Amino acid sequence: MLNACAKGNAEAVELLLERAPDISLTQGCIIAARSGHAPILRLCLAKNAEKPGGMGGKARAQALNTSLVQAAARGHSGIVHELVHRTKPPPEPDTVKRAMLSAASRNHGAVLQVLLPVLTRAGGGGGGGGGGGAPPTQLSAEAEDTLKAALVAACSAGHARGAALLIAGMPGRLMDQPLAVCASKGHVDLVRTILHMHNGSIDVGGGGHGGYRTARENGGNFTTT
Repeated sequence: MLNACAKGNAEAVELLLERAPDISLTQGCIIAARSGHAPILRLCLAKNAEKPGGMGGKARAQALNTSLVQAAARGHSGIVHELVHRTKPPPEPDTVKRAMLSAASRNHGAVLQVLLPVLTRAGGGGGGGGGGGAPPTQLSAEAEDTLKAALVAACSAGHARGAALLIAGMPGRLMDQPLAVCASKGHVDLVRTILHMHNGSIDVGGGGHGGYRTARENGGNFTTT
């Protein structure tokens, strides 16, 4: 059955699910998510729901969390949307962070667009994130940590699209370390993007990680005007 899940053979999976042990249901979810086969994922989840004594709450949560990270790492935004909006239990905060880091480091912008609203809602923010709108007015410390870590990953790899999506949903006070990373890696365009999108809201005195100072020293004559 697992081979059929990997190849996206829905007809074969549907026939084999009747006799599939619980472990195959769990593995089938993960393989389908990793391979980008949304219909197969739905089949495995539906069969689990109707099977007496199927995947218990903990096993189901683990399967969904692993599936989310696997799908995000491979840029399967449709699968990610399915897992964060149409399944229960919802993904755990640590899983959302891992998924965002995977997507950011690989420049999967479509995945980030799905995950950003989830993160800002969980963090208590009102709007912002994911679409280039105004930054959320309030984020939990955990949400801020996730956004900053994801932006650092995107900046380190020089991924302009993913970085721009993340920057739009973050307050300027979180930009210091990402700015320093961009400058130290020589990603001049990203340095300019950060300074442009957060003009006037970055500590240009070089506090914290000294992002602005590092940008000036390594990236050229940047200004915030």
